[in-house]
Amino acid sequence: MRAGGATMGQATDRGTSGLTQGGGYTTLPFGFDPISHAFRAEPWDVYDRIRAEDPVHRSPLRMWVLTRYDDVAACLRDSRFGMGDFWKRQEAILGPGAMSRMGRTSLFFKDPPDHGRLRGLVSRAFTPSAIERLQPRIEAIVDELLEPSRDGGAIDVIRDLAFPLPVRVIAEMLGVPSADRERFHCGRNP
Repeated sequence: MRAGGATMGQATDRGTSGLTQGGGYTTLPFGFDPISHAFRAEPWDVYDRIRAEDPVHRSPLRMWVLTRYDDVAACLRDSRFGMGDFWKRQEAILGPGAMSRMGRTSLFFKDPPDHGRLRGLVSRAFTPSAIERLQPRIEAIVDELLEPSRDGGAIDVIRDLAFPLPVRVIAEMLGVPSADRERFHCGRNP
């Protein structure tokens, strides 16, 4: 992976074969397809293979996929890496939609100095003491989300707990009315 003149890992262009001449999207031989519901439900074998065969991987979505901890940690600490025009490129490939809107507006996808400015605005809400005060409410939400499984019912832990829990907590922190919470998370359930 390159940033400025730096090289990180052993990158290949194997991932570019996933794009058609017209810019359309096809799946890579590895099966790496982060858009597919089937892939997102069971990505582990694909990730294991990419980690073994192409650990610094160029995906068909024209982004780098880092699969080793040391590479990810180095990238996160290096200011030469960032979002840049990532969302503009994704919108060109996938078209406009909720994901590109989220990418353009979310704190999580901002480069400095915007990230630091926005993070400063919300950081007081996430101090250890603020989170500790939320603990009883978070536990109540977890109990509510787990209710369907109490009598032996099955739940999908990601879809039914891990995804809606932070969305519900943050929506409540922001004062989003119960009736509007479905509109609050643009990506919907995974």
